[in-house]
Amino acid sequence: MWAIIRFFIRTKEFWTYAVFLSIALNMIRVNRKISGYRIQRFGTETAALFHQKIGFIHHYLHLQEENRLLQQQNNALLNKIYRQKHASGFDFLPGFLFKTGRTVFLNNRGLHRFIIIDAGSEDSIRPDSGVMGLKGVAGIVTATGKHFSKVMLLNNPGISINVKLKNQPYQAYTEGDENDSRKIHLRDFPEEASVEEGDTVVTGGLSLIFPKNFPVGTVKTISRNPATGKREILIEPFEKFNTLTRVFIVNHPMKKALDSIVNDVQ
Repeated sequence: MWAIIRFFIRTKEFWTYAVFLSIALNMIRVNRKISGYRIQRFGTETAALFHQKIGFIHHYLHLQEENRLLQQQNNALLNKIYRQKHASGFDFLPGFLFKTGRTVFLNNRGLHRFIIIDAGSEDSIRPDSGVMGLKGVAGIVTATGKHFSKVMLLNNPGISINVKLKNQPYQAYTEGDENDSRKIHLRDFPEEASVEEGDTVVTGGLSLIFPKNFPVGTVKTISRNPATGKREILIEPFEKFNTLTRVFIVNHPMKKALDSIVNDVQ
């Protein structure tokens, strides 16, 4: 027995080494198992993320196609609505595109009467786009940001659009009154053309800002300017600008090309 004890005492360094070696080997085995699990989990998560991104891209492309179809249906529906409401002569020219927006800010006082709408350059809105309400012409886009646009109202003194009387060929232009936001003048209307109070004023179609024959307002008063002897014609717009909430922005892809030709000629 003493011989065995003396043997263990003489070889204690060996047994200490053996114990620590065993612990180390066990730790390596456990670590490899954990590493293998981590590698497996990483691969699984990567594959899941890849499939998720592929699914998102597919969904995005599918939504783009759906949006394109919805835009076509929206244009057709709006065209039908306006034709039914203003059936006599409304001419929705091919190529005009509708975008929808809502008023987020309104200023209908002073010399700068405008609204801010929640649609901008990211929604393909650009300056000189026409803006219409549910009842008629509202104004023209004069500036665009990424998400918002500024629309000068039809009664603003700095805005003028081409118009005519319904069922008449004579062309004229609108002009806001500097002193009264409720007044819109009809300018350059020929003296030989007949006009009566209550006549309907529509867009003239001499630009690609608005479709032809879209409703603008009615003739409110007709008088003579004592200084010039010319007729003074005031229009009452169909749209009530103080309650304008939902708008339709309309533009034509060929307007820029038309403007470049007009500017070259001038």
